[in-house]
Amino acid sequence: MNHLGKKYAPAGDPQEVTVDQTAGMPEVLASAVRELVAEYEAKESSEAVCARDADKLECLLQGIEYKAQGYENTQRWIDNSRGRLVTKTANRLADELLAQGSLDWLRAALGEGKA
Repeated sequence: MNHLGKKYAPAGDPQEVTVDQTAGMPEVLASAVRELVAEYEAKESSEAVCARDADKLECLLQGIEYKAQGYENTQRWIDNSRGRLVTKTANRLADELLAQGSLDWLRAALGEGKA
C-alpha cells in the first residue's frame, strides 16, 4: 500500500493475511508458505534480506523505466527504492542500473549491439 493510502486504511498483519490466503491449501503447503512469510517479515535471515533487496531493486528498475517513458515525477520513487537497499551487492546493482539506459540490460541480454 502506498504512503497516502496507509493514512486511511492501515495495512493488515502479513501473518494474518497469509493465514487467510492459505486457508484452502493442504496443511503441509500452507505451513511452508506461512513460515516463509514469517521469515521474510522478521528480516533476520540472509535470504529474507536478499528477497527484500530484490523487491526494492525491482521497484527501482520500474521507476527508472517509467522515468525513461517521460514520467518525470518518478524520481522520488527511484530515490525511495534506492534508499531502502541494505546490502552492498544490492547497492552496487542499483549503481549499475542508474548508470545506464533503462533498457540497456535487456539489449545486453539479447546480444544486441555486439559485432
